[in-house]
Amino acid sequence: MLKNFDGNKSDFTRNREYGLPESYPRPLVKDLLFYIQRNLNYNTVVYTLNTNYAGVIDPTHPLNVFWIRYEQNGETKQLNPIQTKLAYGYKSTRINNETFKFQLVSYNQDFYLAKNDAGNYIVSTELEDELLQVSNIYVYAEDFGVFPQVKYIEFFGDTIDYNFPVYKKIVL
Repeated sequence: MLKNFDGNKSDFTRNREYGLPESYPRPLVKDLLFYIQRNLNYNTVVYTLNTNYAGVIDPTHPLNVFWIRYEQNGETKQLNPIQTKLAYGYKSTRINNETFKFQLVSYNQDFYLAKNDAGNYIVSTELEDELLQVSNIYVYAEDFGVFPQVKYIEFFGDTIDYNFPVYKKIVL
């Protein structure tokens, strides 16, 4: 929380005690909104804007979701039906032609897809009374067979109001 913030960005630093390893790759894909990485491997789930040839968002499926398999030479691959229904898929509601509310199927948190002041689409959410533009999420899980048990989730992004780096850890 940035209560009593005096406007000096040089006073703001982000604590380097989070779980996301610095060596993890950052996806470089067109229309990237945010991505999810896990402690189990480098493979990354990517969420991009889903538009038609004219640049209009698909109102029923505003996000494309797919893997970048860094451990298989960076090949891209669609989610399988189980991953879509139980882990990385989403359910969305159209608010208007440029704004959508959605939740990941595995996490009960409201996210919003909307244009920012610069006219670019972003994904935002509210955590601990702070509005955050989400850039990436890191999930730490212990592998217990078919369904890993998630221990904590880390959110990375920027504050909407001040455009400062934000880190939030949710222990489950």
